[in-house]
Amino acid sequence: MIPKLIPLIVVLALVLPILYWRAKRFHFQCPLCGYSFKVSPWVTFLSPHFFLKRYLACPNCHKRSLMSPEMD
Repeated sequence: MIPKLIPLIVVLALVLPILYWRAKRFHFQCPLCGYSFKVSPWVTFLSPHFFLKRYLACPNCHKRSLMSPEMD
C-alpha cells in the first residue's frame, strides 16, 4: 500500500509549488467585460483547461469562458 503512494506524493510535491507560484504571479482578464482577477491555487488546479487557457467564471459578469493567464 505505501509503495503505491510514493509516486503520488512525489507528483504533488512537484506540482503544488508550481500551482501556488502561478496563482500568485498571474491574473486573468475576462474577454467579455474586461475585468481582471486572480484565482486561488485550488481553482487553478481544478478548473478545466485547454493548453494554457482555463475555463473560468468571471466574478464581475458571472459569464464562463476560456481565459488566458497574464503575468502581473
